[in-house]
Amino acid sequence: ETLSFMQYALQEDFDVSINIHTGAEVCNYPWDCWNSHQSIHPDKNWFINICEEFVNTARHSAGNNYFTDVSSNGIILGGDWYKIYGSRQDWQTWYTKAREITLEVSTQKTPPSNSLPNYWNYLKDGLIGFIDNSLVGVKGLIKDITNNQAINSATIEVENLDNENSITYSNSEGYYFRPLLAGNYNIKIHAENYQDTSFTISITDNSTLLKDIYLTPS
Repeated sequence: ETLSFMQYALQEDFDVSINIHTGAEVCNYPWDCWNSHQSIHPDKNWFINICEEFVNTARHSAGNNYFTDVSSNGIILGGDWYKIYGSRQDWQTWYTKAREITLEVSTQKTPPSNSLPNYWNYLKDGLIGFIDNSLVGVKGLIKDITNNQAINSATIEVENLDNENSITYSNSEGYYFRPLLAGNYNIKIHAENYQDTSFTISITDNSTLLKDIYLTPS
């Protein structure tokens, strides 16, 4: 099952994802294998923001006591809760450069089947909101300026924010997406055999900036 999912994730090349568990009630974000004193993902504030939006929406449906058994705000960095190695969340975020969170949605490890409609009602608005929030940032196509061909595996680096574990890449169709909170950012694009290019963007609240990029062969 694990290997099949990994193959599927690499094939589909997700940008943002959730996996849903039971056994607790908390919104858990990377990293699971390090605590906050050892390593912080550059997008920590993005993870916290998207978790806050989810938890607040779920509590509106289920009550203020939902998502409180692990932390009062319903959010935790995985390694600050307990460490595990080889989690799907960490694999997705580290190796595929997607951003993934883990939702623990029930203190009961196996909730009775007749409770599932209740959990759907608790979670549906938060899940739909997560989809909306996961689209906020900058996206577009990266192409060769001389022939309009897509450029695969170009790196999209947010200067003064990203490190090697958070840089995103264009896919075989030249498509890229970088989730970002509202703010001003300097973006650097690098691709083998092309000249690097940099530009500044402004992201406003709850918006997606569309920006196609054309690179000049070096």
